Amino acid sequence: MLTLVVTARRLRPYFQAYPVKVQTDVLLRKILQKCDITGQMTSWGKQWQVYVDGSSCRIGGGAGLHIVTDSGERFDYALKLRFKVTNNEEEYEPLLLGLTLARSLSATEVEVKADSQIVVGQVTGQFLTKGENLKRYLQRVGEKRDRFQYFANHQIPRGENQEAGWVTKAASGQEEVPLPDHVVAQTVDIAAVGIWVSAIEQAQYVLAEIHEGVCGNHASKRALALRIARAVYYWPNTHKDADKFARKCLKCQENAPIPHCPPAELTFVTAQWPFVQWGLDLIDPLPTGKGGVKFVIVAVDYFTKWVKAEALATITTRAITNFLWKSIICRFGIPQSFISDNGRNFDVCIIENGAWSSRSKPSIPLQDIRKPTAK
Repeated sequence: MLTLVVTARRLRPYFQAYPVKVQTDVLLRKILQKCDITGQMTSWGKQWQVYVDGSSCRIGGGAGLHIVTDSGERFDYALKLRFKVTNNEEEYEPLLLGLTLARSLSATEVEVKADSQIVVGQVTGQFLTKGENLKRYLQRVGEKRDRFQYFANHQIPRGENQEAGWVTKAASGQEEVPLPDHVVAQTVDIAAVGIWVSAIEQAQYVLAEIHEGVCGNHASKRALALRIARAVYYWPNTHKDADKFARKCLKCQENAPIPHCPPAELTFVTAQWPFVQWGLDLIDPLPTGKGGVKFVIVAVDYFTKWVKAEALATITTRAITNFLWKSIICRFGIPQSFISDNGRNFDVCIIENGAWSSRSKPSIPLQDIRKPTAK
């Protein structure tokens, strides 16, 4: 290797003038371009090794991922796939996840190893890719592959892929294998690639089929959005459109649970039925009117907010007694209680003997009772 490096440096003009092909299993670009300050050859680093395996069976689908870093550290991931995929598509799921994890850990050189001849041939371009889903998977792999300085994909025998194989069996449920603590288990509900819905009519058709189609069960807005994702469909504002569609469904509205909670907080009711509790108050002297009247006595029912007022020339106990007898007791019956301020004018015989008397603070005028209130 040192002879090759020295020859390449001495004969650089010759190599630049004519194309030269060198077949080797080591990385030459890093060796020829990266030198230390003393001019000696730097040691080339090992590539990240990513072993992938997938399995689809009647019990369930699973995928295994085994990553070996350039420093020798090992990571194992068990993926439980909760959507329908073929065996070839299930090989792509751990491959995409492995490339994503390796790039997030600042890996620049990756070597992927899988036992699926079809997937490896499709990624390397040896086999023709058929099917819309496989083409989308291959396109996504190409996008992630361009982010690495070096990328290689090799097929290995199944016996050499045992690290990812036993994780796949445990994730798919084919065998009851206890996972060690260092294995990261993850459930995947949505495929790495989906069908992009571009037309509004197509989105409405997908919503109707999943919500109330042959296998639909009138799911709610959140469940409907998850079912759309599991069916490998996607468009912007999926959750918002699912919410609108569920709200417009007549059967969902008819069979929805009825909330029994009041829309507002309950308030304490002081009067249980009409004309059992009255509030009394006197208005200050007003301009003298016909007959010498210049005072007004007001009575308000606490339940119906019924107001009864009468003009008085004097506010003696006899005048208040006549008002209560004619305007309230003779018309609405004997009430349960009267509420007034601390004025001595309301110390009448009818209140003391016929109904309870309650007195409020003088600072709270009774005129506020006459104001309209929201019920």
